[in-house]
Amino acid sequence: MLFKCCFRRNNQVELYQQLLQKHWHLAARDYQVAFTELEFAIIRVSAAFERWQSDCLACCHGTPFSGSDNVILHVIRMHDRPKGISEIRRLLNRDDQSNLQYGVRKLLKAGLIEKTKGGTSKKNFERIPGTRIADCFCIADAKWNINFMHSGQRIH
Repeated sequence: MLFKCCFRRNNQVELYQQLLQKHWHLAARDYQVAFTELEFAIIRVSAAFERWQSDCLACCHGTPFSGSDNVILHVIRMHDRPKGISEIRRLLNRDDQSNLQYGVRKLLKAGLIEKTKGGTSKKNFERIPGTRIADCFCIADAKWNINFMHSGQRIH
């Protein structure tokens, strides 16, 4: 059994074996159930990370943005040069151009980025107005990381 070494008492092993008796449409065997649980854990961590990014940006700007909008803002700022939608798409490994365009429009409307001309594409986006917000996000992120690391907490 997977993770059997983590349980020392027989009743804990039995409890774990009962937990693996789940009926998943994605899994039929114990190792498949464990792998499916891992997949769902990754999905849940991803959603929590996106909420955390959204909350950090809200602390810095006050406007509700998604975690995806936050990532777009930071990618536009990356290397301190303007980027077009196709470059943002490539850097984020995303194929949902319409969602990226919607995020860019929200950032434009909030005044966090500006349209610029030049480069290989017709429209580029630059982060000049959003520099202060992105810096605030970095400071908030660094403070949280330092506090977490010094607290001695362990992730289980």
